[in-house]
Amino acid sequence: MWVASCGNRDAALYPANGVSFTDVHFDGDSFWGERQKTARTVTLPYCLGRLEDTQRIQKFVWAGMHNADTSLVFAHVGEHYDDSDVYKVLEGVAYTLQNYPDAELESYADSLIDIIAKAQEPDGYLMTGRTMNPAHPHPRVGAERWKYINQLSHELYMLGHLCESAVAYYYATGKTAYLDVARKYADCVCEAIGPEETKFHYSTGHQEAEIGLVKLYLVTGDRKYLDEAEYFLDVRYESFQEFKDDSTALRWHQAFQPVVDQREAWGHVVKALYMYSGMADIAAITGREDYTEAIDAIWSNICSRKMYLTGGMGSRHGSESFEADYDLPNDEAYCETCAAIAGVFFNYRMFLLHRQSKYIDLLEQMMYNAALDGISLEGDTFFYVNPLESSGGHSRQPWYSTACCPSNLSRFIPSLSQYMYATEGNRIFVNLYQSSAASIPLGRSRIGIRQETDYPWDGDVRLSVDGRGKFDLKLRIPGWMSDAPLPGGLYSYCCPSDASWTVAVNGVTLETAVSEDGYVLISRKWKPGDTVELHMDMPARTVRVRDEVEADRNRIALVRGPLVYCMEEADNPGTDPLTVHMDPDAAIDTAAFSVSGRNVVALSAENHIFVPYFAWAHRGAGKMEVFLETTEL
Repeated sequence: MWVASCGNRDAALYPANGVSFTDVHFDGDSFWGERQKTARTVTLPYCLGRLEDTQRIQKFVWAGMHNADTSLVFAHVGEHYDDSDVYKVLEGVAYTLQNYPDAELESYADSLIDIIAKAQEPDGYLMTGRTMNPAHPHPRVGAERWKYINQLSHELYMLGHLCESAVAYYYATGKTAYLDVARKYADCVCEAIGPEETKFHYSTGHQEAEIGLVKLYLVTGDRKYLDEAEYFLDVRYESFQEFKDDSTALRWHQAFQPVVDQREAWGHVVKALYMYSGMADIAAITGREDYTEAIDAIWSNICSRKMYLTGGMGSRHGSESFEADYDLPNDEAYCETCAAIAGVFFNYRMFLLHRQSKYIDLLEQMMYNAALDGISLEGDTFFYVNPLESSGGHSRQPWYSTACCPSNLSRFIPSLSQYMYATEGNRIFVNLYQSSAASIPLGRSRIGIRQETDYPWDGDVRLSVDGRGKFDLKLRIPGWMSDAPLPGGLYSYCCPSDASWTVAVNGVTLETAVSEDGYVLISRKWKPGDTVELHMDMPARTVRVRDEVEADRNRIALVRGPLVYCMEEADNPGTDPLTVHMDPDAAIDTAAFSVSGRNVVALSAENHIFVPYFAWAHRGAGKMEVFLETTEL
């Protein structure tokens, strides 16, 4: 079984079983090992410091002071949803503690949890924006509890992040204090909102409670949490009928149809992807085929019509939303970092439901490009928005008043190794490639797999197996090895390539093919010391998009393996990346390069330098372009 974002735990859930990040450890000098070290030593302490500096933690203190003495009230600071940033960073602490025990960090986290517990009202309600000044709550919260929950009070959004955070901390430490806080708030919500005549009949304004309540159900076994999450989804269309004459608002809230009838992605991207993830969880647990049919169609709509080459989603700043088919402007692209992270969550769930590599193809694209671009190589500045073109006005920021992206990254990066492997029966899926050591539960035993590779810079992977007996190994052959960089038909390579791959076991090359699910199957009786060598050619290639995407008509982009590249003004002095023309048949070479003290593989074509998209904007503000003008295709 798999618990979303938490790894292997206590109950059957998906057809495939995720392997917990605690069972897979990146090498310290690997691509993601270096990123995790930066997250642990820089990003996490930095974010904890900003929670204090911006009074996000202080608001919990004030709420606790009011609970102890109701004569004390405090003026509002910040945003009404700031509580969620504290929960997300604490979730990142939990993931870090599981792999890197740290008594001082755990003690600090315990002190924060004590502050949060004191901010909770006696019946379990927990929202500092109301509790610290209940007579004059934050105006976005409303004069009464739940008054604006089907809009954007974020009371239930914060419940979801509280549950995710508390479950992760329980698994990390075995301590129940934080879990008790989450359960008490969830009980308060279940008591107030539901199908019964005496309750409020509302759905979530910003989806997230659906994910968190499922996790709480899995750790407690209390069915009411699962039922509440399912209720929020099933009542969504009905609870937004006050907007029935405003089709734009209904689409923005994913309430234009009952969720089971939706077949296209519309509206606020993060809200939507959290909703689809919750639907996948509940479909897996309950067997609801109507949920599965809906998210299958929505997934196809996204990857065939509404997604950027980087894996970014959301084309408009004002609405942060999925818009009409093929509406994918480059300079105005929103592509929120949180949307990419939510896209990873959704695609992993889709893989666990269907066991097909195309979902991992998208997950990988999002990890390396749209999500990773959201954090600097140094780990302490961030992008909220990730455009594919810049005239020089974009720069990474140390923090945001709405800090969902930095806090989301602080929990996302420490848990990334959970996406490496999965199991199904007597079968191990090898989904991602990274130098690492894994201990994979399979039946009553554990199988050790050691990976050695310089991926994503190189396509050679060596796997050493430490296990005995008959089982299947399924190696993912990335979709970028085929005639398109991504599934869905939206993007394709400009020119054919003779790039190929091979698989050898103990030095003997196998005569095999990729199956329909995108994997190479190796079925044998294994013994300790067996090796598998996967070689994948990794040429740089040019990519075009369907003509329906007006913004990129007669434009091309450069990719290599899972990485998207861009031309940056800093590397091409005297050249304006926004006006460069490039031949789609141009020779493209690789070159060792350094950005902000980190080694990367750059590309060189027609006397221009291209760097990985995630590495741009590290050398001051300047122009940048992903899709370059070309001759008519």
